[in-house]
Amino acid sequence: MESTTMANNLLTNDIILKTALMEFSNNLVFAKTARRDYQDKFNSTTGSSIRIRKPTRYESRTGQNISVQAINEQYTNITVGEMVGVDVEVTSTELALQLDDFNREILNPAMITLANKIDSLLYDTSVEISNFVGVAGSAPNSFSIASDAESRLDSFGVPQGKDRFMMLKSFDAGSMRTALYNTFNENFNKDIILNGSMGNLSGFDCYSTQNIIRPSRGDASLTAPAVMGANQSGSSLIVDGLTASAVIKRGALFTIAGVNSLNPTSRTDTGQLAQFVVTADAQAVAGVATLSISINDSGIVSTGPYRNVSILPPDNALLTFQATHTKNIAYHREAFALVTIKLPELANGESAYQKNMMDPKAKINIRMTRQYKIDNDQYVLRFDVLPAVKCFPQYAAIVMGS
Repeated sequence: MESTTMANNLLTNDIILKTALMEFSNNLVFAKTARRDYQDKFNSTTGSSIRIRKPTRYESRTGQNISVQAINEQYTNITVGEMVGVDVEVTSTELALQLDDFNREILNPAMITLANKIDSLLYDTSVEISNFVGVAGSAPNSFSIASDAESRLDSFGVPQGKDRFMMLKSFDAGSMRTALYNTFNENFNKDIILNGSMGNLSGFDCYSTQNIIRPSRGDASLTAPAVMGANQSGSSLIVDGLTASAVIKRGALFTIAGVNSLNPTSRTDTGQLAQFVVTADAQAVAGVATLSISINDSGIVSTGPYRNVSILPPDNALLTFQATHTKNIAYHREAFALVTIKLPELANGESAYQKNMMDPKAKINIRMTRQYKIDNDQYVLRFDVLPAVKCFPQYAAIVMGS
């Protein structure tokens, strides 16, 4: 009997690591919807960054005469960030617990913290998204918000199907659930009321998360910003008419009067104003500022296969900035990528146990290090993840919230 009890209480390093990996993977939310197919692209020869080719575009011709086009390939990079981890100190007594008790008291809280950090890193890249729907400062409160997000993605050729998701702040998700109580059929409502779930809305699998950010657009009053000088293109825009020393923050969303967006495939005018995002903090000097901007991961382009606006911004065209808001996200799986790099391990026989383990389904890698402190009979358990995260803004839209 005694030997059986000891066997049940023996928490080996591999058991601890396997359980930690399971809890880490189970507690991820955002990361589960991200692309994982770059996981195998990093190796000892790639260094800390890999180059990814963006979709190549061409223009069609009319008539029988050939019109050969040069291949104009565009690229972006996924770069490894800083290591993140969580460290815990346990006693011999705690290691003698049953696995369920040890998991509940030690591993699960630690892995919730680590999973939350990875989700936050991935979510933080959403400040690069320029598309938006909804009302800034107001919680989404109708099905039409989801429908508008669907239409927005459709207008830019984002693939339809099961790989569309919507990530909502807990408060905004609650507002949406309340709005849907009296909507649709009995089965739909039962799931909302009993389980607090929204299921699938307008083609989006919806999730509630606490990691949603509410970045400031900058100064509350910007006066009347306008384009300063005609025919500006590229990734910067000079504007005047700002409050004397106004600050505009990275992630601020805006439109320009008279400048419409184009369908990326047909290059036809969508009839809707092009939507831009500020990609770096900017401060006005005497009411003038140079904004770093992006429209669907590109600068302003008015000619060729990559053109994205109906016209170049006219001189004195007014800019309309959206107020500060929660950045909920409607997106396709292509919009976000996550890689977790395999970390080096100590050789067998060195003073500490160290091992990587990957969930083959989720493609999530975590390394555990365990070392004994003889002076106070305690063990240090260190769990590390080395992530690389990337946003592809053309596959997503911000659903502005509270």
